[in-house]
Amino acid sequence: RKKRRGAAPAPKRAGEDHEVDVEADARGRVYLRGATSGDKKKLPFKRVRETMRESNERAREAARAALASEVLLTESAGHVQPESSGERTFRMSQAELKASVDLNAAANAFDLHLTQSGPYVLDYTRNGRWLALGGRKGHVAVLDAMRSQLGAELDLGEPVHDVQFLHNQTLLAVAQRSYVYVYDSVTGAEVHCLRRHERPLRLQFLPYHLLLVSGGRSGYVKWHDVSTGQLVASYGTKSGPCRALRQDPTSGVALFGQANGVVSMWSPASGAPLASLLCHRGAVNDVAMGRQGRYLATAGADGVVKVWDVRTFRCLATRTADDAVHTLDVSDQGLLALGVGRRVQVWRGWETRGGNGSGSSLTYLRHELHAAPAQYRASSDPFSTRNVSAACVRFRPLEDVLGVGHTDGFSALLVPGAGEANFDAFEANPFETPKQRREREVHALMNKLQPDTIALDPDFVGGVDADPAARQREIRDAQEAANRTRKEEAAARPGKNKARGRNKIRAKLRKKQQNVVDEQGEKLKAALRKDGGKASADARARQEARRAELKAQAPPSVQRFF
Repeated sequence: RKKRRGAAPAPKRAGEDHEVDVEADARGRVYLRGATSGDKKKLPFKRVRETMRESNERAREAARAALASEVLLTESAGHVQPESSGERTFRMSQAELKASVDLNAAANAFDLHLTQSGPYVLDYTRNGRWLALGGRKGHVAVLDAMRSQLGAELDLGEPVHDVQFLHNQTLLAVAQRSYVYVYDSVTGAEVHCLRRHERPLRLQFLPYHLLLVSGGRSGYVKWHDVSTGQLVASYGTKSGPCRALRQDPTSGVALFGQANGVVSMWSPASGAPLASLLCHRGAVNDVAMGRQGRYLATAGADGVVKVWDVRTFRCLATRTADDAVHTLDVSDQGLLALGVGRRVQVWRGWETRGGNGSGSSLTYLRHELHAAPAQYRASSDPFSTRNVSAACVRFRPLEDVLGVGHTDGFSALLVPGAGEANFDAFEANPFETPKQRREREVHALMNKLQPDTIALDPDFVGGVDADPAARQREIRDAQEAANRTRKEEAAARPGKNKARGRNKIRAKLRKKQQNVVDEQGEKLKAALRKDGGKASADARARQEARRAELKAQAPPSVQRFF
């Protein structure tokens, strides 16, 4: 194989003396991610072919390097394994899990009893280091989840519907009663007020596009560029208030859950939804999508959880829960968390096991929330015996932890096998220094994707049309064939007698009377057939004689009118 000058030798697997064909190896194709797809021979320009060839060669070298470094990835995602066929993993409690893990992992499971401001919503940063909590009555707090330290704490005095970190942990967006506010998570100072986002209910942030997405009571979905401060797009869904708002992690498409049971997919480049799925008979409570962007889970008020294949828009499975599911989330390793009243369930294998029925066969872990002790409640609390219900569940990135926001505060649960064991520190580093954070922010600004790159098919970005002229000819031929077929069909149809006045009311009435059979008409037709038309000729003769007589009696000046 001919190598480029100065290129390093291709890496090899341990124990092998030859280069690995990454396109034939199953693991190699995973690292390639379709980078070498396409036929370069059809490209019309030689320079483009050379550029594509070099790009594909660099992708192959990177895939070989990743394949050779797999031996260094000693960590693996482990799950709770039953010792016998009759044992069930969901019977294992959180106390037993904490007793079975090391001290650092056990410290990740804790409870915060915040009974005066619930229910709570939450959000983690991409590296799983920081946690943001937002209470319905206006309490907002930012915590360092790794060191268990409190950052900033605010009491806004008005309802908080959602919280969302922006490009890093320094800025926090809060959906309040009237507008979206941005706060400094270190000092708690208000940085900005986004008045174009009226009455928001749900927030999402696109890290590669630096766009803040909001859905509100008015039914509008809006995109705001946080790097320039400009409102990119605002479209009305015409379906009422926003019930759920999530994003496709692979393409950036916004998933908008509606009260009529429809989940629509929106992009700032299109004023109409890219696709719409009728998922439930009732309102959509929440939606969640895996990290691969292939499977979508929807939860409705009808107590049904459905699994959809986004590539074909087909429903793969319909599962019934014990009660209506209010919140969903998918972990890095594909575990599905559900908030069902006061119970939190974690399903495993939900995207691969199709069919209908109960979701109990998929239950991996289960936890029941309990009310806060009496010492954490106010003496005047009229709901001291109320039931606790889950309001928001979110997996902590890169960790085996599930955060649950409920009416009595916040709970962090241990879920073995939920987090990514071998994370990419260049993508999300929980141990990054302030200098690394600043550099990552600069790189994000330099590599920011434009809003028009958000589409259902993310692979179209960077693609090359093989032959634009041939493609134009194909489109033109298809249009001409369609026009030719339309003309032939029009010529084959019988022609119509288009007379003037065909739409007059007298013509319509005459046409209606043609097929009407009455007694008088039948008598006149019978008389005409009997005399053979003699009566009509006599009548015409009498009429001509009368006209001649009137013309002779008339003055000469008006005889020309007879």
